[in-house]
Amino acid sequence: MRLQTLLQTPSMHAMRVIAGERGLKREISNIGMIESPDIANYLTSGQFLITNGYPFTQSATAPSTLIQAMHDANCAGLGFKDHRYVDHLPKAVIELADELAVPIIITPGDELISETMRKMLSIILKSQTDELSRIVTANQTLADLLLKDPTDTTVLNKCRELIHHPIFLMDSHFRVVSASQDLPMTRSTLTDFLELV
Repeated sequence: MRLQTLLQTPSMHAMRVIAGERGLKREISNIGMIESPDIANYLTSGQFLITNGYPFTQSATAPSTLIQAMHDANCAGLGFKDHRYVDHLPKAVIELADELAVPIIITPGDELISETMRKMLSIILKSQTDELSRIVTANQTLADLLLKDPTDTTVLNKCRELIHHPIFLMDSHFRVVSASQDLPMTRSTLTDFLELV
């Protein structure tokens, strides 16, 4: 799911974005906690890191270096617990996060980090479960339909209904042989176009 979708859920209303707002479309798939200075060596795509800020009081951890590493690893963003070891981030870090579109989000100061992580993981898990349920339902619908030996058009119309987009079937010569309803052009026009490409 996208980070902006997660932040729009009611239990996340206390979080606020302070930098990298353009990056809210990043995908978030897991949550991690910064517990050591070498966290940059263990970053994964889609990971959202949360910290109370304490690691940044140690000279071995530089926020700018971490933001760059998170961008390189395609992480989802960075969360700072409000009013802890870091009351405010240096302007250079905010500017870098904005430039690289790496969201920095302030998490509730009156909530344990473990509770914040639990809430976020719960939302991510529900999203993944809902998506899996949709996939299983779509597969079952198509399997049931195929058992009835339908026409190409019937199958394409059902696929269009499931993906909310017109769909067509073509042969090895790029000739459109069948199409779902609501195709924005005729089959012959689409065939002519595909043969030119």
